Amino acid sequence: MSAVRRLARLLPEPIRKVAVLNVGRVNRSLPGLRVDWGDIARRAPFSQVYGWDRGLPVDRHYIEQFMKANEGLIAGDVLEVRSALYSEKYGSAATRTIVDVDEGNKAADLHADLNVAGSIGKNRFDCVILTQVLQYTDPQAALRTVKLALRPGGTALITVPCVGRIDPEAPDMDQWRWTPRGFAVTLERAGLTGEVQGFGNSLAAAALLLGLAAEEVPVPRLTGQDASFPVVACVAAR
Repeated sequence: MSAVRRLARLLPEPIRKVAVLNVGRVNRSLPGLRVDWGDIARRAPFSQVYGWDRGLPVDRHYIEQFMKANEGLIAGDVLEVRSALYSEKYGSAATRTIVDVDEGNKAADLHADLNVAGSIGKNRFDCVILTQVLQYTDPQAALRTVKLALRPGGTALITVPCVGRIDPEAPDMDQWRWTPRGFAVTLERAGLTGEVQGFGNSLAAAALLLGLAAEEVPVPRLTGQDASFPVVACVAAR
Protein backbone atom coordinates (compact mmCIF):
# COMPACT_ATOMS: atom_id res chain seq x y z
CA MET A 1 0.00 0.00 0.00
CA SER A 2 1.39 3.43 -0.95
CA ALA A 3 2.15 6.06 1.65
CA VAL A 4 -0.61 8.25 0.21
CA ARG A 5 -3.22 5.52 0.57
CA ARG A 6 -2.05 4.74 4.13
CA LEU A 7 -2.44 8.41 4.98
CA ALA A 8 -5.85 8.54 3.28
CA ARG A 9 -7.13 5.81 5.61
CA LEU A 10 -6.92 8.33 8.46
CA LEU A 11 -9.28 10.76 6.72
CA PRO A 12 -13.10 10.85 6.98
CA GLU A 13 -14.77 8.69 4.30
CA PRO A 14 -15.97 11.49 1.94
CA ILE A 15 -12.56 13.20 2.00
CA ARG A 16 -10.74 9.88 1.76
CA LYS A 17 -12.34 9.05 -1.60
CA VAL A 18 -11.52 12.45 -3.06
CA ALA A 19 -7.93 12.27 -1.79
CA VAL A 20 -7.33 8.82 -3.31
CA LEU A 21 -8.99 9.64 -6.64
CA ASN A 22 -7.03 12.86 -7.07
CA VAL A 23 -3.54 11.61 -6.21
CA GLY A 24 -1.21 13.11 -8.80
CA ARG A 25 -4.01 15.05 -10.49
CA VAL A 26 -4.09 18.25 -8.45
CA ASN A 27 -2.93 21.29 -10.39
CA ARG A 28 -2.09 23.84 -7.74
CA SER A 29 -1.69 26.59 -10.31
CA LEU A 30 -5.43 26.66 -10.96
CA PRO A 31 -7.44 29.64 -9.64
CA GLY A 32 -8.44 29.03 -6.05
CA LEU A 33 -5.61 26.55 -5.50
CA ARG A 34 -2.65 28.80 -6.16
CA VAL A 35 -0.82 30.09 -3.07
CA ASP A 36 0.87 33.48 -3.37
CA TRP A 37 3.18 33.65 -0.36
CA GLY A 38 4.13 37.27 -0.99
CA ASP A 39 5.39 39.04 2.15
CA ILE A 40 4.69 36.09 4.46
CA ALA A 41 7.38 33.89 2.87
CA ARG A 42 9.81 34.74 5.66
CA ARG A 43 11.16 33.09 8.77
CA ALA A 44 11.07 36.09 11.08
CA PRO A 45 7.79 37.77 12.10
CA PHE A 46 7.11 41.37 11.17
CA SER A 47 7.26 42.25 14.86
CA GLN A 48 9.15 40.68 17.74
CA VAL A 49 6.75 42.20 20.30
CA TYR A 50 3.40 40.75 19.22
CA GLY A 51 2.65 43.72 16.95
CA TRP A 52 2.70 46.41 19.66
CA ASP A 53 5.23 48.39 17.59
CA ARG A 54 2.85 48.34 14.59
CA GLY A 55 -0.44 49.02 16.36
CA LEU A 56 -2.79 46.90 18.46
CA PRO A 57 -1.87 43.19 18.61
CA VAL A 58 -4.50 40.91 17.09
CA ASP A 59 -5.26 39.11 20.36
CA ARG A 60 -5.72 42.45 22.13
CA HIS A 61 -8.34 43.41 19.52
CA TYR A 62 -10.53 40.57 20.82
CA ILE A 63 -9.64 41.26 24.45
CA GLU A 64 -10.74 44.88 24.09
CA GLN A 65 -14.06 43.74 22.63
CA PHE A 66 -14.51 41.38 25.57
CA MET A 67 -13.70 44.10 28.12
CA LYS A 68 -16.09 46.53 26.44
CA ALA A 69 -18.88 43.95 26.52
CA ASN A 70 -18.28 43.34 30.24
CA GLU A 71 -17.38 46.81 31.43
CA GLY A 72 -20.40 46.88 33.72
CA LEU A 73 -18.53 44.34 35.87
CA ILE A 74 -15.47 46.59 36.18
CA ALA A 75 -16.73 48.47 39.22
CA GLY A 76 -16.01 48.90 42.91
CA ASP A 77 -12.55 47.83 44.06
CA VAL A 78 -10.68 46.53 41.03
CA LEU A 79 -7.38 44.66 40.84
CA GLU A 80 -5.39 44.48 37.61
CA VAL A 81 -2.03 42.90 36.86
CA ARG A 82 0.98 45.02 35.85
CA SER A 83 -0.93 48.16 34.82
CA ALA A 84 -4.40 49.70 34.86
CA LEU A 85 -4.66 49.19 31.10
CA TYR A 86 -8.30 48.11 31.02
CA SER A 87 -9.65 49.32 34.37
CA GLU A 88 -8.90 52.91 33.30
CA LYS A 89 -10.36 52.48 29.82
CA TYR A 90 -13.51 50.53 30.70
CA GLY A 91 -16.01 50.45 33.53
CA SER A 92 -16.28 52.65 36.60
CA ALA A 93 -13.78 51.43 39.17
CA ALA A 94 -13.97 53.18 42.54
CA THR A 95 -10.42 52.13 43.35
CA ARG A 96 -7.70 50.52 41.26
CA THR A 97 -4.94 48.32 42.62
CA ILE A 98 -2.09 47.22 40.38
CA VAL A 99 -0.31 44.00 41.30
CA ASP A 100 2.95 42.67 39.90
CA VAL A 101 5.45 40.06 41.01
CA ASP A 102 8.18 42.30 39.60
CA GLU A 103 9.34 44.65 42.34
CA GLY A 104 10.88 46.84 39.66
CA ASN A 105 7.40 47.87 38.51
CA LYS A 106 7.04 51.23 40.24
CA ALA A 107 3.45 51.57 39.02
CA ALA A 108 2.40 48.58 41.13
CA ASP A 109 0.60 49.20 44.41
CA LEU A 110 1.14 45.61 45.48
CA HIS A 111 4.02 43.24 44.80
CA ALA A 112 2.81 39.67 45.12
CA ASP A 113 3.08 36.23 43.53
CA LEU A 114 -0.30 34.93 42.37
CA ASN A 115 0.98 31.38 42.91
CA VAL A 116 1.03 32.04 46.66
CA ALA A 117 -2.36 31.57 48.33
CA GLY A 118 -3.65 34.71 50.00
CA SER A 119 -0.93 36.91 48.51
CA ILE A 120 -3.44 39.48 47.21
CA GLY A 121 -5.81 39.27 50.15
CA LYS A 122 -9.15 37.71 50.98
CA ASN A 123 -12.60 39.10 50.08
CA ARG A 124 -10.84 42.28 49.01
CA PHE A 125 -11.89 42.99 45.41
CA ASP A 126 -15.13 43.26 43.45
CA CYS A 127 -13.36 42.66 40.15
CA VAL A 128 -10.02 41.15 39.14
CA ILE A 129 -8.71 41.71 35.62
CA LEU A 130 -6.29 39.01 34.52
CA THR A 131 -5.38 39.33 30.83
CA GLN A 132 -2.76 37.06 29.25
CA VAL A 133 -1.18 36.30 32.64
CA LEU A 134 -2.02 32.69 33.50
CA GLN A 135 0.52 31.26 31.05
CA TYR A 136 3.27 32.58 33.37
CA THR A 137 1.85 30.97 36.51
CA ASP A 138 0.79 27.70 38.05
CA PRO A 139 -2.76 28.17 36.71
CA GLN A 140 -4.58 26.26 39.44
CA ALA A 141 -2.71 28.05 42.23
CA ALA A 142 -3.16 31.48 40.63
CA LEU A 143 -6.88 30.98 40.01
CA ARG A 144 -7.43 29.88 43.60
CA THR A 145 -5.60 32.98 44.78
CA VAL A 146 -7.88 35.12 42.61
CA LYS A 147 -10.97 33.31 43.86
CA LEU A 148 -9.93 33.92 47.47
CA ALA A 149 -9.43 37.63 46.76
CA LEU A 150 -12.90 38.13 45.26
CA ARG A 151 -15.76 39.32 47.41
CA PRO A 152 -19.04 37.39 47.27
CA GLY A 153 -20.62 38.17 43.90
CA GLY A 154 -17.30 39.42 42.52
CA THR A 155 -16.05 38.65 39.04
CA ALA A 156 -12.69 37.85 37.47
CA LEU A 157 -12.33 38.90 33.84
CA ILE A 158 -9.72 36.46 32.56
CA THR A 159 -8.19 35.92 29.14
CA VAL A 160 -5.67 33.29 28.07
CA PRO A 161 -3.83 32.61 24.81
CA CYS A 162 -4.96 29.80 22.56
CA VAL A 163 -2.11 30.49 20.15
CA GLY A 164 0.87 32.80 20.29
CA ARG A 165 4.61 33.08 20.19
CA ILE A 166 6.81 32.29 23.19
CA ASP A 167 7.46 35.47 25.17
CA PRO A 168 10.93 36.62 24.04
CA GLU A 169 11.50 38.39 27.37
CA ALA A 170 10.43 35.49 29.60
CA PRO A 171 10.77 32.22 27.64
CA ASP A 172 11.34 30.15 30.77
CA MET A 173 8.15 31.43 32.42
CA ASP A 174 5.82 31.26 29.40
CA GLN A 175 4.42 27.76 29.84
CA TRP A 176 0.80 27.33 28.74
CA ARG A 177 -1.69 27.63 25.88
CA TRP A 178 -5.36 26.58 26.11
CA THR A 179 -8.28 25.49 24.01
CA PRO A 180 -11.54 27.08 25.22
CA ARG A 181 -12.68 23.69 26.54
CA GLY A 182 -9.36 23.12 28.28
CA PHE A 183 -9.59 26.54 29.88
CA ALA A 184 -13.12 25.76 31.10
CA VAL A 185 -11.81 22.59 32.76
CA THR A 186 -8.97 24.59 34.36
CA LEU A 187 -11.50 27.03 35.81
CA GLU A 188 -13.77 24.28 37.11
CA ARG A 189 -10.89 22.60 38.93
CA ALA A 190 -10.10 25.91 40.63
CA GLY A 191 -13.72 26.33 41.75
CA LEU A 192 -14.64 29.14 39.36
CA THR A 193 -17.58 29.17 36.95
CA GLY A 194 -18.30 31.09 33.78
CA GLU A 195 -18.96 30.71 30.08
CA VAL A 196 -15.67 30.55 28.21
CA GLN A 197 -15.68 32.23 24.79
CA GLY A 198 -13.13 31.68 22.06
CA PHE A 199 -12.40 34.53 19.64
CA GLY A 200 -10.57 34.47 16.32
CA ASN A 201 -10.16 32.58 13.08
CA SER A 202 -7.34 31.06 11.05
CA LEU A 203 -6.37 34.36 9.41
CA ALA A 204 -6.31 36.17 12.75
CA ALA A 205 -4.16 33.39 14.20
CA ALA A 206 -1.73 33.62 11.29
CA ALA A 207 -1.59 37.42 11.59
CA LEU A 208 -0.85 37.15 15.31
CA LEU A 209 1.99 34.69 14.76
CA LEU A 210 3.42 36.92 12.03
CA GLY A 211 3.44 39.87 14.41
CA LEU A 212 0.93 41.94 12.45
CA ALA A 213 -1.27 44.52 14.12
CA ALA A 214 -5.06 44.37 14.09
CA GLU A 215 -5.11 47.58 12.02
CA GLU A 216 -3.32 45.72 9.22
CA VAL A 217 -6.04 43.07 8.90
CA PRO A 218 -9.31 44.00 7.13
CA VAL A 219 -12.03 44.35 9.78
CA PRO A 220 -14.35 41.76 8.17
CA ARG A 221 -11.53 39.22 8.37
CA LEU A 222 -11.20 39.79 12.12
CA THR A 223 -14.95 39.85 12.73
CA GLY A 224 -15.70 36.38 11.40
CA GLN A 225 -15.35 33.88 14.25
CA ASP A 226 -14.28 30.28 13.67
CA ALA A 227 -14.52 27.98 16.69
CA SER A 228 -11.86 25.73 15.17
CA PHE A 229 -9.22 28.48 15.25
CA PRO A 230 -9.49 30.56 18.44
CA VAL A 231 -6.77 33.09 19.13
CA VAL A 232 -7.79 33.90 22.69
CA ALA A 233 -10.20 32.46 25.26
CA CYS A 234 -12.07 34.81 27.61
CA VAL A 235 -14.35 34.38 30.61
CA ALA A 236 -16.19 36.43 33.21
CA ALA A 237 -15.64 33.99 36.08
CA ARG A 238 -17.52 34.00 39.35
